Amino acid sequence: MTELQWVTLPDGRQLCYATWGDPRGVPCFLFHGWPGSRLMGALADDLCRRRGVRLIAPDRPGFGRSEPQPGRTPLHWPLDVAALADDLGLDRFGVIGISNGGPYALACGARLPERLTGLAVVSGMGPIHKEAARATLDPHVQLTFTLNGLSPLASEGIVWILAFGATVAPALMASQMRMAAPPSDREVLDRPEVARALAHEYAEAFHQGAAGLNQEISLMRQPWGFALSTIPLPVHLFHGEQDANVPVALAQQVVAELADPRPVFIQDAAHYWYVDHFDRVLDALGM
Repeated sequence: MTELQWVTLPDGRQLCYATWGDPRGVPCFLFHGWPGSRLMGALADDLCRRRGVRLIAPDRPGFGRSEPQPGRTPLHWPLDVAALADDLGLDRFGVIGISNGGPYALACGARLPERLTGLAVVSGMGPIHKEAARATLDPHVQLTFTLNGLSPLASEGIVWILAFGATVAPALMASQMRMAAPPSDREVLDRPEVARALAHEYAEAFHQGAAGLNQEISLMRQPWGFALSTIPLPVHLFHGEQDANVPVALAQQVVAELADPRPVFIQDAAHYWYVDHFDRVLDALGM
């Protein structure tokens, strides 16, 4: 694994990324959620090494060490991914989006289909620009989006509290996450190695402060800029029916709009299902 690597993008921004697994393996990009960072790949490092997969995990603009990109939308992300792939000498590659990385994986499916060997979304966020969709979210998350709609500065206060918890009091944040989690997630979060990896990832997410996450909250309040029906390749979608972070109704909405969905809904699983079952995601992508 190499946790700190950089590429200079065509517009001069610095994009930070990490590589996990087999450095000579089949390439696949991993897109983190929020809060999140390139360090998400740590939990899949050993598996990807055994499976011969080179897992490339970039920080999105404003997260981790990647420079901010004012005015970005989800459709800017495929340009960054293509530039990073070109720098690495990769013509084709897979993409996996986890949680709020899902919309960015789907954006790559819409804009880079000829370069993708496979596309998977795990515990992925659905379009929430409509109030009815946002109403399915946890009340605390709804409040953040409501405040953001009134003024991004209003929601930034909440995000700063989250950033403080992740960087200064990670044990307290982990405890709060555990208490709010359904039983299947609690079993995962109780494992010390998982708790350490997530704490490290979340702290790194706020390396530049709260602005990156606050910008992404604003982005998710808007339409993504592309129709899901325009994605021409199969989309493998995995979602736990007990997910308290991203309600399964949002995943079902995505499935209904895709041209070629390949959904797997797991009855007794929740948001962190992927920690123990990332191999099934790789299986679906033929890796």
